[in-house]
Amino acid sequence: MEDLKGMKRSEIIKHVKETTKVDIPKKDTIVKVRFQNSENPKGDVPFTYEGIGYHLYDGRTYDLPKSVVNHLNNLTYPIKAWVRERPEDEQAVLKVVGQTHRFNCIVIEI
Repeated sequence: MEDLKGMKRSEIIKHVKETTKVDIPKKDTIVKVRFQNSENPKGDVPFTYEGIGYHLYDGRTYDLPKSVVNHLNNLTYPIKAWVRERPEDEQAVLKVVGQTHRFNCIVIEI
């Protein structure tokens, strides 16, 4: 690896883009989806998946690889609640009672 000290941020980004090679799977089908951000409606989501940067906005339509769609649709976070394990218990315990999806990619066209 080259020494990047003394380089400006823009030069480092340019250097990384020029020297990094990303193999995009040829078999990955592209699908048209409507992106929904359940976690932060009307918000945007910048992320990197398999070395490729994406920036999605709630409610917009995108052509995405099926692997990215599957990844986004499988991201969840836990739903927690205070529960009593037995009715006679005085103290409730915080437990995970379910999962909710962070994002939804609704397939419009394959």
